Amino acid sequence: MEPKEHPSPQLKVQHFLATVDDYERLERTFPMPTQINIFGHREDEESRWAAVLHGALLRKYFAPNDRLELSRVVTALRSCVVTEDLPEQEWAEIVENVGKYETTTRYGEEAYSETDILIHYLHGRYLHGDYGKWASTLAHRPAIPDGAFWSATHSRARRVLTLAEWIRGGIDAGTVLL
Repeated sequence: MEPKEHPSPQLKVQHFLATVDDYERLERTFPMPTQINIFGHREDEESRWAAVLHGALLRKYFAPNDRLELSRVVTALRSCVVTEDLPEQEWAEIVENVGKYETTTRYGEEAYSETDILIHYLHGRYLHGDYGKWASTLAHRPAIPDGAFWSATHSRARRVLTLAEWIRGGIDAGTVLL
């Protein structure tokens, strides 16, 4: 049976970087649209499905039970840093906030976080068959959820790529050892 947990923090960070490398290769092949026309987005199937593909692949970095959820990666990263120049409080804030910064979208009186939007659409329409989540997507005007989905996915991609950039910079500088 294959192990589910990483045997060391270094291997967790290496695994994270390998999956980001894969994501970057996907990005080069199926680029995430850099902007979106919310008034005609439904007519742009290529952009719509590229955003869905990216959202699906980025999901692991934000799913609370995934071993590559960003706060878990940052916790492992701390064990890989050989020159400590961040105070404990700053590490705690990074761990707490790395995956939690979220945009909010309003539909009438209701506000939805990017997690709400991604979970409802990924679990109700694209990856799973959750009826309640699918039914909630029917209440939104057609173009707005696509725009919100794009915005949430774009925001998450930036956070994942930024963390990978920090780690790579630490490796290059010799302050992170894997």
